[in-house]
Amino acid sequence: MSGARSTMWAPPPACPPGMDDSLGPWAGESCRGGFDFTLLFEEAVLAVPLHSLLLLVLPTCAIRLAGSDVKVVASTLRYFKACAFICLVVLNAALLVLWTTTPPSVILHTRATIPAAVLTLVASLGLALLSWLSHERSVRPSFVLSTYLFVSVLLDTARARTLWMIGPHQTIPAVFTCTLALRAVMILLESTEKRRILVPQHKGYSKEVTSGTFNRSVFFWLTSLFVNGYRNILRLDDLYPLDPKLASGPLYNKLADAWDKVPNKTVPGALFSTWLRTFAGPVSAAIVPKLFQIAFNYAQPFLIDEAIRLASQPQVQPFNNRGFGLIGAYAIVYTGIAAFTAYSLLILVNQPLVGIVMGLPILAAAIASFQRIQDFLNGKERADNRITTGNRYKGDDKISIGEPGPRSTEGNIVPLENLEPLEIHNNSAGLNLAVNIIASIQGSFSWSNDSKPVIDIDNWNIKRGTFTLVLGSVGCGKSTLLKALLGELSSFKGTIHTKFSGITYCGQTAWIPNDTVRNIIVGHTPFDPSWYQTIIRACALEQDISSWPNGENTVAGTKGISMSGGQKHRLAIARALYARSEVLLIDDVFSGLDSSTEDVVFKGLFGRDGLLGNTETTVVLASSDSRRIPFADEVVVLGENGRIIDNETAVKPVKGQDYRKRISDSAEFSKAASPQAGSHIDKPPAIVLGMLEDQADSTRQLGDWGMYSFYAKAAGWFSLSAFASAMVVFAFCDSFPEIWLKWWAESNETRPNQDLGKWLGVYAALGVGSVVSVLFGMWQLFIVIINKSGVYFHGVLLDTTSHGITVNRFSQDLQLIDMELPAAALGLAIGVAFGVARFVMISVSSRYMAIILPLLIPVFYALQHFYLRTSRQMRLLDIEYKAPLYSQLIETLEGLATIRAFKWEDDFEKTNMHRLDNSQRPSYLLTCLQRWLTFSVDMVIAVIALVLIVLVTTLREQIGPGFVGIALTNVLSFSGTVKTIITSWVMLEVSLGAVARVRNFALTTRPEGDSDNCLTEPEDEWPCQGAVKFRGATASYSSSGPILKGVNLSIQPGQKVAICGRTGGGKSSLVLCLLRMMDLDSGSITIDGVDVSTLPHEYVRRKLVAVPQESYIFDGTVRLNIDPTGTATSPEIETVLEKIGLRDKIEERGGLDVAIDDKFFSQGEAQLLVLARAMLRKGKVLILDEITSSLNEESSRIVDEIIRTWFRNWTVIVIAHKLESILDFDRVAVVDAGTVVEFGEPKQLLGQASAFSRLYEHLSSASDAS
Repeated sequence: MSGARSTMWAPPPACPPGMDDSLGPWAGESCRGGFDFTLLFEEAVLAVPLHSLLLLVLPTCAIRLAGSDVKVVASTLRYFKACAFICLVVLNAALLVLWTTTPPSVILHTRATIPAAVLTLVASLGLALLSWLSHERSVRPSFVLSTYLFVSVLLDTARARTLWMIGPHQTIPAVFTCTLALRAVMILLESTEKRRILVPQHKGYSKEVTSGTFNRSVFFWLTSLFVNGYRNILRLDDLYPLDPKLASGPLYNKLADAWDKVPNKTVPGALFSTWLRTFAGPVSAAIVPKLFQIAFNYAQPFLIDEAIRLASQPQVQPFNNRGFGLIGAYAIVYTGIAAFTAYSLLILVNQPLVGIVMGLPILAAAIASFQRIQDFLNGKERADNRITTGNRYKGDDKISIGEPGPRSTEGNIVPLENLEPLEIHNNSAGLNLAVNIIASIQGSFSWSNDSKPVIDIDNWNIKRGTFTLVLGSVGCGKSTLLKALLGELSSFKGTIHTKFSGITYCGQTAWIPNDTVRNIIVGHTPFDPSWYQTIIRACALEQDISSWPNGENTVAGTKGISMSGGQKHRLAIARALYARSEVLLIDDVFSGLDSSTEDVVFKGLFGRDGLLGNTETTVVLASSDSRRIPFADEVVVLGENGRIIDNETAVKPVKGQDYRKRISDSAEFSKAASPQAGSHIDKPPAIVLGMLEDQADSTRQLGDWGMYSFYAKAAGWFSLSAFASAMVVFAFCDSFPEIWLKWWAESNETRPNQDLGKWLGVYAALGVGSVVSVLFGMWQLFIVIINKSGVYFHGVLLDTTSHGITVNRFSQDLQLIDMELPAAALGLAIGVAFGVARFVMISVSSRYMAIILPLLIPVFYALQHFYLRTSRQMRLLDIEYKAPLYSQLIETLEGLATIRAFKWEDDFEKTNMHRLDNSQRPSYLLTCLQRWLTFSVDMVIAVIALVLIVLVTTLREQIGPGFVGIALTNVLSFSGTVKTIITSWVMLEVSLGAVARVRNFALTTRPEGDSDNCLTEPEDEWPCQGAVKFRGATASYSSSGPILKGVNLSIQPGQKVAICGRTGGGKSSLVLCLLRMMDLDSGSITIDGVDVSTLPHEYVRRKLVAVPQESYIFDGTVRLNIDPTGTATSPEIETVLEKIGLRDKIEERGGLDVAIDDKFFSQGEAQLLVLARAMLRKGKVLILDEITSSLNEESSRIVDEIIRTWFRNWTVIVIAHKLESILDFDRVAVVDAGTVVEFGEPKQLLGQASAFSRLYEHLSSASDAS
């Protein structure tokens, strides 16, 4: 009987009857020590919903995985998992049997006990299936499995404790505990990553993609990157690949498809709402963690209140259940904050408000950016209004160049007097073009509705396989006519019929991307070695390539900066020829070549055995040079009004003669005209041959303390000191009121309402001091310091950086210096000041914390030290790999016409996507590194909070409730303060990487003005005569040998001197040295007896007047472009405009004060405008770099007349390609391979067997007929 009674279970007398069968959740003060949930709550709330949620998502996960391919090879891990799940199913089945067979009299049952056991068994069966599928068909451990197992273990731990406590029956608690332990083991199995057992085609993923849930939660997958960055210099190849879900291409296609389905794209916010709908999943993924983070933060005041109440109670024993529970609660809350926080916490109450205040402008700016993009997308698109009437070559956009084919006409060279009128116009082509007509154009085009037409074509038919020459004066519309054939004129009024499969284009300004020579020529066309070599020979590039340091792998640089003008034009021609399209449009590119090189290229293309001489390629050449009329099959002359001049003024050759036989084939011509070996590139001194200019060095990893002093020098030591002092005062005035209020409260207990003036006055003074000091500090930082440093750094970059890097420097480095660095400095200053204040207040509250907190200093230092070695490099990589994006954007905008003509839009889009993905790799990883730092700091703060609450629990009588409240409240603030210090310090270090890059340029690249400080300007007006002398002038670039080799040249005052020679021979380098754009290695250059090397660079350029070959028109008015300094009067400006023949055109377009840009004028008109700018300058030396290359004969005569009259008393130095215009010059210098091979009077040299006479003969051979 007694044995029977011993097996009977009775509820503990302390638990009220029916308590465990209620939802509770608390079981009551007298039940199980007053520290437990009710059993029904544990089963119905902690168990049943979790199992139900799993069963809801399990079918979706299983179906998705079943449709995937197998991603792993066979391994023992699969069988370990299978055994574990089989055991789990068996144990859960046994547990269900035990619950159903054990009566409530033996162990307590509730209404949810059996349903919970059934759901547990069904869930374990589903887990087994999901585990098998996930292991085989996923590259990473299952999020669902890992999360479910972890949460179930966490929740069921409380349930296991209750089962052990409610009765003497031990079988069910033991089995339940076994399932709990088995699930803990399964967490390890399911969290094991499968990187080593992935099949080969799935091994290319990043570590993040293949990492498990817990690995990604604590950012452990970044460990190898941290170690690598700590030990080595990181490069892009060292970074993890980008997650395929973040790749630009798929994301772009997804958003583009969604945008195409929007019915009304003009509704404000349509693009933003489309983006939200498209990426609703990733955007909403942050909601659940955010809710948890809010819940944990919301729990902190209750924990503080509970801790204060605990501290106010007498200490009976060191630990009790309530103390343990408080410690556990703090551990859960602060660990949860670390796990779910996505931003830094400053203090509990005001941080959300600050976040709203700071976040709303950012959100508003983002929405406004979406709207601007939407407006751009809804803007008028370029319309190709060409009508294609059928392609001759269907299915292939290339033809065979170099193979014989019939020409529609045969041209011959004859004397000019034998030429007769040419029939240019045919009847209307109609919709269906004749077989021999490849294009027909009829209509007009104007830049604006109220302006005169630039071109007005009645009808023009282009015959297939012909070489058509389009002639006309400057600004008559030749280039516009070619743009019409390209389909670039969306507002063309008329019809353009085309019947060709492919077209290529060479613009008047050669478009040269920053790439290797070979890639520029080949472009996105498949490489054909034989054809490539043929093109190189035809364009006379063989010797140029052999003379370049890296041959065909030489990088052209930004805008072809490492090439001479002629070389860039020949590369553009080679690119167009290599594409082998049916139609080739050339816009006056030959004018940029010297006469000998021009004839070589013409022979290579249009000679008897030339590349295009006997093919069916249709060529249209726009030119101002009538010398090539004899070589054309058809000539079109445009008048001033953009109309084709009638047949009375057009000319054609007498039929039956061969115009190409007169091109000389003599060996002497080939020898003189071909590029010389050993010639060099005319280029400015700062050349960057790679896309990324920074060399890997240890400062990328370790940092450089010198950059702090460099920045302090730029900002000003006084301003920095004033800012730091203001932040210290601000921290004191903002923190001390807490102590002051405590003192006031204690005083008020003994002396109620006494000394109110003192207490209120000091409190108010502290508040005013806080506001004034922070305002003064921010004024110093954002007004004074930013302006000082900005001016300084802008000047450093402009003085030392080539324009190829300037875009990246100004868009990235200076943005960091001007924007992120001040914000980081402000955060660091406030953080340090407040950190000291919080430390003092916590230390006052608990002397034990005063001992513990200093021990955290080395912890935080080690943390930031380990972090910075990698993050600093990652920020620099982030900056550097955005540079190719900016470069390609600029290059694409500059070469749109060429890209569209070659049909390379898709290729450029793919390249842009690739570069965007490359730029996102360091950017995304940098964000991950910052999240790792936030998590690490939060975990350290969690340790601080746990230590403090343990001290409160064990030493509460010594601390007291008042100081407990202050201490715990300041822990919240201190955690945010420490985080602010760390993150601001890190941001400051990373932002100072931009300062380091600027400093590196300042130290390694000698500014040309560095030595100008010790140079003085002449007292007298200089130059007063214009005598120029070169004595043994030798100059070179750092990457090559001498470009000038001992040049000796003497130019007398008032002389007109021409410098001629082949492209790349050193002509431009000679002028660069004269302008001090290049410094001499040896020798000297004097002007009026003054060595220019003894004068400041800027002074020399201000006193010498130079007109470059490529005109530069900046946005502004006509007046501003002609007279940038604003010293000339309107009559003076009108006079020079009258001289150059542009006054009437400018008056028609709005006068001197009309706003213009680089498209306002044609290339030739822009060149004349730049000459007008020079005519208003004062001086004695004029330098002209082949300014007539884009001008027709009439405009060239105007320029020649201006040189002889307006500048009659000046010394004029002209780089000339058109030799007929310099015959009456006083002297001519022939430059070849960096030396002056001849110098004398032009007519005298023509009468001799001279290099100049050979050059002129080659020119004459092409122009005799005209």
